[in-house]
Amino acid sequence: MKKFILLTLILSLILSLSACGGPGGGDTAPDPTASPTVIRLDDAGVTVNGAPAGEDAESGVTAAHDIVYYESGRGPLYGEGTARDEHPAAEAAAHTVVHITRPGVYVLSGRLSAGQIAVDLGEGARDDPGAVVELVLAGVEITCTVAPALIFYNVYECDRGGVPSPTVDTSGAGAVLRIRDGTENILNGSYVARIYASVETDAEGKVQDSKKLHKYDGAVYSKMSMNIFGGTGRLTVNAENEGLGTERHLTVNGGVIRVFSGNDGINTNEEGVSVTTVNGGDLTIVVDGGYGGGDGIDSNGWLVINWGTVRAFASSASRDAGLDADLGVILNGGQVAATGSLPVKAAGESLQRSVTFSLLQGEAGAYSVRDGAGAEVLPVQAQNAFTLLTVSSPRLADGLYTLYRGETPLTSARCGAGGPPDTTPDTTPDTTPPLPDPPPEVPDDALVKITDYIPSIFVDLRYATENNFTGQIVYDFTEPRLRYGTVKKLAQVQEALLAQGYSLKIWDALRPVSAQFALWAICPDSRYISDPNTSTSNHCRGNTVDVTLVLADGTEIPMPSDFDTFNALADRNYSDVSSQAAKNAKRLEAVMTAYGFKPYIAEWWHYTDATTYGVVQ
Repeated sequence: MKKFILLTLILSLILSLSACGGPGGGDTAPDPTASPTVIRLDDAGVTVNGAPAGEDAESGVTAAHDIVYYESGRGPLYGEGTARDEHPAAEAAAHTVVHITRPGVYVLSGRLSAGQIAVDLGEGARDDPGAVVELVLAGVEITCTVAPALIFYNVYECDRGGVPSPTVDTSGAGAVLRIRDGTENILNGSYVARIYASVETDAEGKVQDSKKLHKYDGAVYSKMSMNIFGGTGRLTVNAENEGLGTERHLTVNGGVIRVFSGNDGINTNEEGVSVTTVNGGDLTIVVDGGYGGGDGIDSNGWLVINWGTVRAFASSASRDAGLDADLGVILNGGQVAATGSLPVKAAGESLQRSVTFSLLQGEAGAYSVRDGAGAEVLPVQAQNAFTLLTVSSPRLADGLYTLYRGETPLTSARCGAGGPPDTTPDTTPDTTPPLPDPPPEVPDDALVKITDYIPSIFVDLRYATENNFTGQIVYDFTEPRLRYGTVKKLAQVQEALLAQGYSLKIWDALRPVSAQFALWAICPDSRYISDPNTSTSNHCRGNTVDVTLVLADGTEIPMPSDFDTFNALADRNYSDVSSQAAKNAKRLEAVMTAYGFKPYIAEWWHYTDATTYGVVQ
């Protein structure tokens, strides 16, 4: 009953934040089904509804070479930038800026290798509830090396002032991004250092006071509050500085979003006011520290997570937090994992429990959070080194939890109710079973369960079921095994794929010799089945695996064929499959081969560890 009440409260909160609108109470965002403007990006020329940009005066879309950037050689009275922030005029002039100047829905697809989408409805738009622009990302790739790849300058600001609150309503926001289902979208962006509108100097000519003309830190940036919507569509943001940034509020309502940034992955930057809200979706943030370190998510007001999956990995090169909010982090629901070197400041009004583990130095890799009975509560694939890991999940209850690396327990922490920790001395006898002794060192040739060391991997052992080409159960075990040396390499593959939003799924691993004879009897074709009478399949050595690629949440994606498709679709000549299936298979092959696996030419799913072992008897 408690879980039902908690879920009801969370759903009510989400509905209250997303159903109400701006002035007048309705949803002022454009209707995505109403005649959108279709923009096709291409380095050879941008088209709008099929015509060259600028020819249709009613479209509100033009293309020009007038990007806002931090110009090199302008001196100290120009702005606060340093040499690393400056760009020559020729570099800026090479960029095509697609200007959107009217409200409406705009569907974007195609590619700009040097360009930007800039939305500006004019100075009066801030106070106009109708000044809403929805950008539908429908398979777009934009690279901008001098400024944000996408920026909202002037649209409606739905926050009309009043008392700051973590339950701010952004449903009427004038900046809207919608990620179309089934599409891949990539925004590679830079930033603009602070440029002065005016300055006051002292007798020596040093700047004493200034007013800002431009400063845009994120690869995707909005000067006003912004909403992001999506389902199965994917958005990857590769940012030189910050990833997603707004000067007021940001609400993520859905979508599969990956942010790789040199500084904060997400930043909402009005002090004491801004709210970053996550109501759903799958969000992964990896900060590499290339621009001075950074938090995973940084709000200068509140951070509120109501639902969805959030993985936030702060830079390991600086003292930062996976989740950072000046006025507090409110955890109401969803699956959350955050790493860093500073603690998450959880607010007392959180509805969902969280627990924080402390390590002297945790390395990037696979971890598992387990309860007192040893059951896994949440797998974590840390993308950066860390000293603090905070997790939150509906599965957490009061009690002691232990963080594992493989089967090795590392540290334990006690979880209590949501909010700040209870500092009252605990006089209750601790009946938690003692931690097991660390396991002995595992030799590389030992056979191990793959999921013991890669808990995030998906498993569908086809020969343990009737769902294979024989229609029969070929072997009677359901846990895939490999040599430990091979599993270590496979763990590196999984870590690399998770960082890209994907995961491995295992179809077959160690195969008993008896199973090899059974398969040969049914399909005596040496292109697909090794003849056990004359040779030994590497599957019987425990260093070969049949795998496919899925999204990080297990969602199937197009691949060249199903498992054990004994025809030309199975080979690595992808001319006879869809472009998306070929792209996915090549992605899988690139990562597998990078970590020491050799592909088999006749089966796209088949990979063998370059290190060989004897036959398992």
